[in-house]
Amino acid sequence: MNDGKAFGLDASGYNDGYASFVVSNGAMVMTSLATAYKEWRLTDRSVSNYYLEGIFKTNSCSGSDQYGLAFRVPDYSSGYGYYLTITCDGKYSILKWDSSGTSTLINATTSDKLKAGSNQTNRIGVMVNGSDYTLYFNGEKIQEFNDSAFGSASKLGVFITGYNTANFTVDVDKLDLWNLK
Repeated sequence: MNDGKAFGLDASGYNDGYASFVVSNGAMVMTSLATAYKEWRLTDRSVSNYYLEGIFKTNSCSGSDQYGLAFRVPDYSSGYGYYLTITCDGKYSILKWDSSGTSTLINATTSDKLKAGSNQTNRIGVMVNGSDYTLYFNGEKIQEFNDSAFGSASKLGVFITGYNTANFTVDVDKLDLWNLK
């Protein structure tokens, strides 16, 4: 990541008191500044069917500190969409946030394909094809699910939520997108 233009970031980054996002040394550095507050950065692109993959490196973290991918997000302001959530203790889940609130589509599940703890790097991906979704961790297919709440072209990005670690920080080394035909 050479700059944050696709995420609406300039050289000074973004800081709203809850989280900060800044591009530094080839990575987007996400820092959770407030406990239990989800913050995201979305790209300026709107796509329909794709494979999205990010390389995330945790710094100091523990327990249920969370990071991951946001996808099929209809707009920037509401936060609605799907969230592939990874925790520092090696669990994943899928959350759906819509006008009814947040619901869990896949409960927190431990995966031996995730590297848990501080100073770990995980390659996280999701294949989005209509209402079908497939999750990938470190090059391995993990699980599929189906949901049709958000089916049209929409935004995508990354998020962070600190629960256990003060100034929980994750570096997003790379975020790649491949359009599906």
